[in-house]
Amino acid sequence: MYFYKGERNVEGWEKFVNGGYKEVEGEVVPRRASSLGAFMREIKIVWKQLTVVIEQHPFALIGIVAFVLFMVFLSFVAVNWLNRKLDRMEKGDENTQANEGKAVEAGSKDKKVKKE
Repeated sequence: MYFYKGERNVEGWEKFVNGGYKEVEGEVVPRRASSLGAFMREIKIVWKQLTVVIEQHPFALIGIVAFVLFMVFLSFVAVNWLNRKLDRMEKGDENTQANEGKAVEAGSKDKKVKKE
């Protein structure tokens, strides 16, 4: 990036744009850090740490793989449990509405019986 310190008129700007900027010392503009770049840096750091651990302790790989597989299994179990619970809740809502209708009918019969 170049800072213009010349005259504030059209001729001064034209002179600067058409080559006058080469006479001025420029500054490097740092790139804006992207979240993807930061994420990739973190992944590289974790990968390096894992490779060092696995080189020093080969059986650690078995533990890491077992942990990942266990977490995947646990996730499937949790999702399955949640789906079943939601299904029961939906069916329960239908059954509750049907039972409420029966209770209203039974209540009206009870009132008729009491009146007699």
